[in-house]
Amino acid sequence: MPFLRTLLPQDLDQVVVLDHLGQSGGWTKSQYKPFIENNSPACAWVLVENTFIKGLLCAQILPFEAELQNLVIHHECRRKGYAQLLLDKFIKCCLERSVLSIFLEVRAQNEPAIQLYSKIGFTRNGERKNYYTDGQNALLMQYILPPYPQGSG
Repeated sequence: MPFLRTLLPQDLDQVVVLDHLGQSGGWTKSQYKPFIENNSPACAWVLVENTFIKGLLCAQILPFEAELQNLVIHHECRRKGYAQLLLDKFIKCCLERSVLSIFLEVRAQNEPAIQLYSKIGFTRNGERKNYYTDGQNALLMQYILPPYPQGSG
C-alpha cells in the first residue's frame, strides 16, 4: 500500500530518475533542494511504495495563492489514483493555509493530466506558446478553493 511523506534529502537520486521518466522535462537535484528546506515556501511530497518513490508533487505555497510546479507519477503506476492522492494532500494543505487559488502550467498535449485537473475543478485560463524546451505549449489552469471552515483540521 503506498503512503505519502515529505520529500527528504536522501530521496533526490530517485526523484531525479523518476522525473526524467515523466513528461515534466527533467529537473536537476539543485532544482529540488528548495523543496527540502524548512524555511522555504516550497513544499514537496512523495508517494512511496515498497521503498520506491512512485510519485512526486512539488509546489510553492504563498499567502493566498499556490503554484503546482511539478507532478510526476511513475509510468507503471498511472491510472491507479496516485496523482489524486498527491493532489488531495496538496489541496488540503492549501486550505489549511487559507490559500484562495492554485495555479499550474500543463503541457497542452498532456490530455490525461488536463482531464484529471479539470475533474478536480481546475479551469483553463490561458496558454503560453512554446513554453517548454521542446516547443510544446503550456495551458494555464487555475483552481479557486472554497473557504476552509474554522475549527476544521
